[in-house]
Amino acid sequence: MKKGDKRKRKKTKGLSSLVATLLIILISIVAITIIWILLSRVIAEQSELAKIKTEFFSENIEIKKVYMGDGSINLTLEKKGGVETSVRDKKTIEVTQVVNSDILSVVDLSPSMRMCTGSSRECCTNTLMGYWDNINYCSNVNKFAKDSCVSVCKGILNDKIGAAQDSNKELINFIFSESKGSRIGLVGYGLGVVESATIDLTDNVINLNNKIDSWDISGYTCICCGINEAVNKLEQDSTNEKPKKIIVMSDGDANIKCAQQNTGDATQDAIKAACDANKTLKNLIIYTIGLGDGANEETLMEIAKCGNGRYFSAMNTSELIDVYTTIGEEIKSTYNTITNVNYLFVVFYNGTDSYTHKIDKIPGALEIKTYQADLTGKLTGEITKIEIFPVIITDSGKEIIGPPSDVWEKR
Repeated sequence: MKKGDKRKRKKTKGLSSLVATLLIILISIVAITIIWILLSRVIAEQSELAKIKTEFFSENIEIKKVYMGDGSINLTLEKKGGVETSVRDKKTIEVTQVVNSDILSVVDLSPSMRMCTGSSRECCTNTLMGYWDNINYCSNVNKFAKDSCVSVCKGILNDKIGAAQDSNKELINFIFSESKGSRIGLVGYGLGVVESATIDLTDNVINLNNKIDSWDISGYTCICCGINEAVNKLEQDSTNEKPKKIIVMSDGDANIKCAQQNTGDATQDAIKAACDANKTLKNLIIYTIGLGDGANEETLMEIAKCGNGRYFSAMNTSELIDVYTTIGEEIKSTYNTITNVNYLFVVFYNGTDSYTHKIDKIPGALEIKTYQADLTGKLTGEITKIEIFPVIITDSGKEIIGPPSDVWEKR
């Protein structure tokens, strides 16, 4: 063989080895890429599943009431915002965070909100320009003459409006000290809504304080008027998702009726106004404050109950700031829950068989909703057990069913 042929053969062999090596490297890179893609998908899926498991426990939905009709069941559910509940051991862990809220402070401006006790009838009507209600009681004291209660009429001034002004200013400062996205509105009520004492939702502290400084006495106590106006303002200017709070303060009895509620009784109109508000607005809590021993606590408690809130008692004006501050703390550390669940499965058992009912529209945060399930032709006999399962659809379209949110068993 010639030397040139040998060189060519060696050169071709070397080139073939190089090509083979490059092909092996290329195949290895492709294989590694495919493995990495598959591994990344597995990691992503595991991460998504871990996130979903966390989301399941943020959706604490409880069975509040079960009513069994003829072939159907009415099921009342409540979403407990910010509470993680283990169905098995019923232990609870509260989770709170500062959130932004829309707040309406509804304030009593009735004549008893500024009074002078211990004055004479003549001094009450002539000097204080107030109403003489009995031998020792002067209400509706003029704000420009109130200092004369002590100095001229030798009485004791009870300036509840002044305390309400100080308390609401303190609430405003407290809320806006951290919750920059919150807004506050004001509603004054007496014979009706006092427009001059009312302001829409705003974060302008100066405008709010100026409005508070303008508050003055107005005849009678229309509590339902104040609540209805607060609801109107929230309906017009808030969103379903944003937490909404109404704070209702009163020092007496409701004595003006509302055609909107039309119960025929001022007290019942006030209570129904709160119940109507709860049906109209999502994410609503109504707090109530009774100022002094003349406040109708029973009515205010019922209003708070209808609004899923709490009643607070301030026996004197010095306690009022503390009450408003306490409410402010609750508002700033309110539950903020986001619905991560796509829908619910409700499983009904009759002891031997079961039927699954799907609920698409689940309750919002702190919301109570009633659903009807028609079991006619699907499940017969007495229902002995009901379970609720949250369901989440993954990004890939996979349906993941979580652990039971709550279980009801017939006893």
